[in-house]
Amino acid sequence: MNPSDPHHENVFEPHEAAERTGLSLDTLRYYEREGLIGPVDRTVNGRRRYTEGDLSWIGLLTCLRDAGLGIADLRGFTQLLRTSGSEPTDPVEFLRRHRAALLERQEATLRALTVLGDKIAYYDASVDSHSRATESAPAEPALPASDGAVTDPTTARPKVADEPGTIVIVSGPPGAGKSTVATLLATDGARPTILLDTDEFYRAIRTGYVAPYLPESASQNVVVTGVCAEAAIGYARGGYDVVVDGVVGPWFLPSYRTPIHRAGLRVVYVVLLPDLSTTVARARGRGEDQLRDSGPVSELHRAFESHRALLSRHIVDSTGTDPVGTAAGLRRRIAAGEFVLEGPA
Repeated sequence: MNPSDPHHENVFEPHEAAERTGLSLDTLRYYEREGLIGPVDRTVNGRRRYTEGDLSWIGLLTCLRDAGLGIADLRGFTQLLRTSGSEPTDPVEFLRRHRAALLERQEATLRALTVLGDKIAYYDASVDSHSRATESAPAEPALPASDGAVTDPTTARPKVADEPGTIVIVSGPPGAGKSTVATLLATDGARPTILLDTDEFYRAIRTGYVAPYLPESASQNVVVTGVCAEAAIGYARGGYDVVVDGVVGPWFLPSYRTPIHRAGLRVVYVVLLPDLSTTVARARGRGEDQLRDSGPVSELHRAFESHRALLSRHIVDSTGTDPVGTAAGLRRRIAAGEFVLEGPA
């Protein structure tokens, strides 16, 4: 926070500091008056000169301001770092508290987006009533019940059906077992079936990728979710059943439900939600390229739990069942017409 020795760092004139930080000169001076930055080194003529350390600290302040912290909060955080007797954990706890508050605001925003998405879809449907009239289940139920045997692709190759396919979204927090279950459902389908792994769409982002559980990933996630939905629709229109494997919380449902119903397709939505301890334990046993950190896993589990009332007809508690048993149970219940995601009311 306090600038390093300016004689051993690059230094910047005030206008250069303003350009690099994206702040105005007035804001930089205001932050200094409030004790949030500095003391800023000055030349013999009294002209400010900012160091790399100053700019790095200003970048952190800007991030915290964007997260909703007020000047008083920033002043308190700055004071914690300046107080030589403070415990090292004090700034960490400060940031954790504000991160939790930010996540709560994110949840509220996502709930509002869900409501808005539903209403938009409702009014779209009222205008486009003809396409809504085509919303009927396919002649052959998707993913019919079977004896659990995996279809041998060398001896049984079902032809692509003339009827459109059904889209089955298998969701839940990391560690819920959705990927294994989704793979079983897709592999053992009586109709031609696609396994659409949403993680692959995120991995396709080679530059600018943001971990999708971070607050700053919101705009990225909207784009990727929309692309996944359109891909699923394309396969289903071609006669394939589609099993979507991904963390598709209710906050993302409008991105799927609205275009899928507009296309006149049937969509099934399943949320695997074992208890928290089981979820965290399973996540820890996942591969190194997958999310295993108990913090984000727990937060995503809580996000699904907070929508339990909304999701009651779609939740499956997979705490005490293995993936094969879970997949077999889902297949029977899907064939019986459960978990169908209705269009916006």
